[in-house]
Amino acid sequence: GTQGQTTANSPTTLVIEPGTVVYGDKDALGTLSVARGSKLIANGTPLKPIIMTSAFKVGQRSSGDWGGLVLNGWAPIGADTGEREGEGETGFFGGTDPYDSSGVLNYVRVEYAGVLFTTEDELNGIAFQGVGAGTVINHIQVNRNSDDGIEFFGGTANAQYVLLTGIEDDSIDWAIGWVGTINNAVVWQGNQNGDQGIEADNDRSVPDRQPQSQPRIFNATFVGGFGEGGDGDIAALFRRGTAGFVRDAIFMGFNDCGPTLHDEETYNNAADGSLVLANSILFDNINEGCSADGIFFDQAALDAWLTDPAYNNQIGVDPQLADPYNSLQPDLRPIPGGNADNAGNASPNNYIGGVGPGDNWIYEPWATFAQD
Repeated sequence: GTQGQTTANSPTTLVIEPGTVVYGDKDALGTLSVARGSKLIANGTPLKPIIMTSAFKVGQRSSGDWGGLVLNGWAPIGADTGEREGEGETGFFGGTDPYDSSGVLNYVRVEYAGVLFTTEDELNGIAFQGVGAGTVINHIQVNRNSDDGIEFFGGTANAQYVLLTGIEDDSIDWAIGWVGTINNAVVWQGNQNGDQGIEADNDRSVPDRQPQSQPRIFNATFVGGFGEGGDGDIAALFRRGTAGFVRDAIFMGFNDCGPTLHDEETYNNAADGSLVLANSILFDNINEGCSADGIFFDQAALDAWLTDPAYNNQIGVDPQLADPYNSLQPDLRPIPGGNADNAGNASPNNYIGGVGPGDNWIYEPWATFAQD
């Protein structure tokens, strides 16, 4: 178990064997933090995942039972000095090496985390702080986190097969210059009162700061809590000067609205083609696209961005997933031959969303939909 903040200080390599269960202590604010220059090798398997979880008994676990996992790296971030200090005193991060490695996360599940340090300071399930492209991130899940599921603070980290379930704040969050790629992501809010599916920033204080956040997300499914009696807010909130490229995604069931632009710099990125949403389906959101109140409001520009024929988005079209709102274990696979299957120019996969028709990656033994 992690008592208080356990930090792998530089330079060391922490190896966690397949099948290991790591318990985080609530009273001690248990957190696992990996310093710049150190590596975490957490190389699980589908049948022997590495699970980081609450120290409470099954049935008595809940979000916020412990801290979470933090990786710090030497990759570039948006900052005056080239580095920043992480939330919850989790160390300094950022540097000049885009190919830096913080280790390996394969078949790793982080659950019931997100402890509150102060009213302004609580931890994400997994925080990638200045993490570089040399890091291997493949089949990771965050389940039932009280703050964000995963957040990328700058860096160049790439991930594939990312599952985020029952997250109470934003499921995928990025800021200060993240330029990595996610292939195959699933966000399912279930019956939680979650926040955004995506919350995307560049820099709050300097929206046009370089490096600019410009990640790429290919094949993702976002299901809000609307069908569950939960209260997911905005499917994807792009703001504070972020750019990016989201393709072959499904956004459905959000109780506020679908993809949304906020702040003038973000609208400029949408207008010049550095922020793109393409070949995606928006369905069953309270509003499929709504412009957030605040600094910059232009519903017409938002609608033009969402409906640009060059981007081939489908608005108000049922993606025809098998059972997306099931409160115990949803079936997020496209119905064969349905609107999300064989979906035209979806590439490299021939489907829209994070899961293919015959694809069971989120239902393999390493993953869970457990509520407690």
